Amino acid sequence: MHVPDGVDGGKLVSYLRDRMGVTFAGGQDHLKGRLLRLAHHGYVGVLDVIAGIAALEMALAHFGHRVAFGHGVAAAEEVFMAALPA
Repeated sequence: MHVPDGVDGGKLVSYLRDRMGVTFAGGQDHLKGRLLRLAHHGYVGVLDVIAGIAALEMALAHFGHRVAFGHGVAAAEEVFMAALPA
């Protein structure tokens, strides 16, 4: 995910980890501070991803970015539901 303009990517990653208990990784090299990565630290399940997206929505709002709560979570749920076996 690209970090929105006006949001400090390093502070966002630290806030998610230290205040919300969710680990994201920032971008590397020329993407440092501009990119976030979830599900890149070993095994991460579907519900871990959904919780991570919810935490990200709340953290972005904390840093003043306008967020429609639940939209990212709902989109992820739709993708995961479509992939479940019948």
